[in-house]
Amino acid sequence: PNAAHLHMNFGNTDVNAYSTWDTIQNSGGGTCNGGELNRTAYWVPAVFDQNGNVRVPDFANIYYKHDNPFDNPANIGYYPDNVQLVSKGITENEGQSFMCINEWGGDQSNRVIFIDQLQCPGGLVSGQAKRYFEQNVLFQNCWNGQDPANTNNFTVSMYSYFGGPCPSGFPQRLPNIRYRIRYTVEP
Repeated sequence: PNAAHLHMNFGNTDVNAYSTWDTIQNSGGGTCNGGELNRTAYWVPAVFDQNGNVRVPDFANIYYKHDNPFDNPANIGYYPDNVQLVSKGITENEGQSFMCINEWGGDQSNRVIFIDQLQCPGGLVSGQAKRYFEQNVLFQNCWNGQDPANTNNFTVSMYSYFGGPCPSGFPQRLPNIRYRIRYTVEP
């Protein structure tokens, strides 16, 4: 409140600036698979087109996973109740990045960390595949065991987001949370 910018929300249908752990758990429907069984509140900053119109995503994939084949899955913990994370980094392995992509997953070599560095061509690839602007958000995956409502108690793993060890002082390894939000690029 009083310091907001426009957000695109996914998941809990009743989430707002005054939501709490209790209201998210016990009210609203769900826009994600599972309906009311998945009332998690997800959001990203709204994306505007060149005419100043808010773009509604075509696709939102939010997933939790762990990719490190050298780490025992038993070492991966659960996100604690009342966790409140804000992705705060600005590198390709921590925080938010943007890229142009086609619906087959091709053309991923143009990832940037600042949206104004990217221009995605519109139309179809080879006359068949839609082109998208994709927003990627990576969240912290190591926890120090302290207050889960304080995002400073979380950080990213070292060396590699998808498989590095947690740094000193953050002993609890957690699953990776990643958003992939896609918007059609008009011709």
